[in-house]
Order: sequence, then structure tokens, then C-alpha cells
Amino acid sequence: MSDPMLTRLAERFAQLSPAQRRKFYQKLQDQGQSWTQFPIVPASVPADGGAPLSYAQQRQWFLWQLDRESSAYHLSSALRWRGALDVPALIRSFGQLADRHLQLKVRFGVKPDGSVCQYVDEACIPTVEQADVHDLKAEAQTVRVQQLVQQWQQTPFDLEAGQLLRVGLIRLAAEEHVLVVVVHHIIADDWSLQLLVQEFGQIYDASVQGRQADLAPLPIRYTDYAAWQRSWMEAGESDRQLAYWTACLQGERPVLELPADAPRRADGHYTVASQQRVIDGPLAEGIRQLCARERLTPFMVFLAAFQLLLARHTGLSDISVGIPVSNRNRPELEGLVGFFVNTQVLRTVMHEGLGLRQLLAQVRQTAIGAQAHQDMPFDQLVEALHPVRTPGVNPLFQVMFNYLTEDAVPQQAALPDAVLESYPLGTQGAQFELVMNTVEAPDGTFHVGLSWAEELFRAETIGRMLSHVGQILDAMVHHPDMPLGNVPLLSAAEQTDLQAWGCNAHQHASL
Repeated sequence: MSDPMLTRLAERFAQLSPAQRRKFYQKLQDQGQSWTQFPIVPASVPADGGAPLSYAQQRQWFLWQLDRESSAYHLSSALRWRGALDVPALIRSFGQLADRHLQLKVRFGVKPDGSVCQYVDEACIPTVEQADVHDLKAEAQTVRVQQLVQQWQQTPFDLEAGQLLRVGLIRLAAEEHVLVVVVHHIIADDWSLQLLVQEFGQIYDASVQGRQADLAPLPIRYTDYAAWQRSWMEAGESDRQLAYWTACLQGERPVLELPADAPRRADGHYTVASQQRVIDGPLAEGIRQLCARERLTPFMVFLAAFQLLLARHTGLSDISVGIPVSNRNRPELEGLVGFFVNTQVLRTVMHEGLGLRQLLAQVRQTAIGAQAHQDMPFDQLVEALHPVRTPGVNPLFQVMFNYLTEDAVPQQAALPDAVLESYPLGTQGAQFELVMNTVEAPDGTFHVGLSWAEELFRAETIGRMLSHVGQILDAMVHHPDMPLGNVPLLSAAEQTDLQAWGCNAHQHASL
């Protein structure tokens, strides 16, 4: 079947009634065909201009209704700008970004029937708030910059009023500035934020030179994606994917509670800290060879290592981990600003006698199944499973694992007359007690980091955990048939120290 025919069928599907869509979807299922073969086509816009929300946006709207003053779902990026800066060109560039990505111009509202919609405000122009601190002494300047950054980060957005992109520019010196970009999560995700910074650089560079930026036109809008997602999920795909996830996650799931160095807080509010180690050399090469032999990906290997680490530290055999997925598995979504990210729960049960090879095979099967069912909105899954709710405890999982390939995300903006560097945003809140972040670098190394609730765990504890991850990976590479319980977590040096601590040559010396 040709692409034009698929497009015509997709356009026809979009015009069907809900009942007709279910029949169409069922016919596809009966023929063994997948709905994912159909492209996303432009959706018809209602007469009042109100387009439906995606499932992810719907959840964000609900959370905002509960607490309109919260900044928990603000996404921020800050850059130190060293070099020449054309402020009018910068302001024009953000206006052009908003013209290109209409999600930056939306506001949200409730229709008389109670449904929530998003409206594109064509007259919306991003404003750039400017501050000048060049006349302050170094220490006072640093304090003032942090105050301004925090102010722009934490000032609440009004989803009904719009203006959900906030830009701040701080002048430190004649050729040194700090650029701050803050957006509400309902219109963007982390990928989008990096994409905005990258495209801003291209548009700004072109604007300074008096030309138009050479950016490929966007094939669809985010609202087209939202309509496409809803139409297929409501046609029957939601039922199919929900059946898969409920089968995977049914039954009692123990709460994962790592042994902490300090008492847990009742409100569950902590600040985040992080550590990192690099996996390189023979071990990195061994991981790649293991993947080739066992038909694995590095994602599967590092996830299995993390789950085994959690099992050994908690004594649990049933480990569930949250996995953020970009949900940009279609080419037309890669360059689009919007809220696409979803959360999956990957569960592994490590029964007695299981070996490392069997663990890896189980994680492989789980990961492949999850990828084939990644469109199920996490909140609908939680609603369907009805987990026991405990204050301060996330339902379904309590820790997260994130894996990125460095060349798969938008790269930092590059300008010929300026150097842009990341600017630290200061203390941030910890969303979970423990998160493992792994980045596969272009040079073949793996950067493994642990982010944790700083008030719960000492840095030494997290350092030992990172060392244990290395020990597990080494065992996977060199002893793949080793039973899970026999995998040594302690390094040779730690084992020597432990033996020394347990040896007392003077014990019972008088006997």
C-alpha cells in the first residue's frame, strides 16, 4: 500500500464518528495490521478554535487546578552568554520561535459542556524581561542573579491567560549575560526545551545576519498529534494496551524502600544531589559484546543492573522501576515542541536460582513488550490498577531509570560570535528518592549517574551504590551464568577491608 493511500485512509479515519472508528480499528486488528502505519494528518479545527488536549496535557491541567501556585511543573534552562549580544535580534528570535511552534502561543479554557480545550492566541508575543547587574560587586552580583533566576522559575503561570513561555535576560557585563528560559510542562517537555534552545541559536544567528533561518517546515502541529492520539486510543487501542499493562502489573507490588541514612520526612520533600562515574575501556567494550551475543541493547543491560542493585539493597525480589519515554517514535514528532513524554513501569521478578543471563533475558522481553505498548497514558494505568495510596509514596514505582543516547537529543546552540555555556540553576527538588541516569556517549563510554534525595542518603552511601553497579556489570560481562545471589557487590579492596574489620588478633588473648 502506497504512502498517499495511507494518508487518504488516515484523513478518512479522522472524519469518522467514534463508532465508525472502532469498526475501522477492529477491521485492522482482524487483518493483523497496525494502526501505527498511518501518518498523523492535520486535524480539523472547531469553529470556536478550541482543540482537544492530549492525555498528558489533561493530567497537567488537573494538577494545575489542584494547585495554581505550584512551580513543580515548570521546565527551566539557563545559559551563560559570553560574547557579543544583539538584544533586539534576541527578542525577534523568540517571536519567530513562537510563530514556528504554536504551542508557545496557546492558552487553555473550559467550554460550556465542561471539556477543556487549547486555543492558539495568534497575537501572543513572548516578552523578554531584562535586568542589569553589571554595577554590582561579584558576590552581590551572584546573589542577585540567583534571586532573579529563582523568581522567574517559581512565578506561577496562568494556563487560562497564556504566555506560557517566560524569557529572562540578565546583563553581567558588556559582553556577558545570563539567558533564562522557563516554560510550563503542559506545552513542552525536556526534549522540547533543548529543541527551543537549539533552534533559537539558528534563528538568532540568521537574524543578526539579516536573513531567514534555514529550518525545515514542520509537517504537523501538536494539536494534530493530540487529536490523532485520542482518535486511535478511543477507537480500541487503549483497551489493547491496558490489557497488556494490567497483566504485567497485576497482583500485589511491594513498596520499594531503600535503607536510608536518615529518617524519611512526612511531606516527602527533599533536595536533589547527584554523583556520576564513567564506564569505559574493557568493561564498556564487554557490555557491547554482551549485547551482541544475547541480542540486548545497553538500555536493557543497565536497567537489569539497576534492578539487581535495588533487589540486593532492599531484599525484595519484585522490583518495579519507572521509565520515562520520549514518545517521539514517529519522524513527524522529532522536531515538534510539545508535551509527549510518558512514563512506563517495568517490573522484574527475581525468583530463587535465577542467573544473570536469565535476568537479562527477562528484562529484554519486558522492554520489548513495553516498547510495543508505549502509548498507554500512565495516569489511565494508575486509575485502572487502583494501587493502594500512601502519602508521600508514588504509586506503582518509587525509583526511576533513565537512559539517553547523547547524539539522539537536540544539541546545544552554537553561535559564531559568542560562547554559550550551561548556567547552574541552583538547588532543585528531588522527585524521587533515587534515580539512575545513564548516557551513552558518542565515544562509546557510558556515563552512569545516581541522583538522590540529599537529606536521606549520605554521599558515601551513593558512592558505594555506584561501585556496586560496576561490580554487577562486570559480573554480567565475565560471569553471565552466575546466580544473582552470588554476584559480589564489594570490590576487592572493600572485601579486604571487611575481612580486616572482622579479624581481632587480640580477642581472648588471656585464654
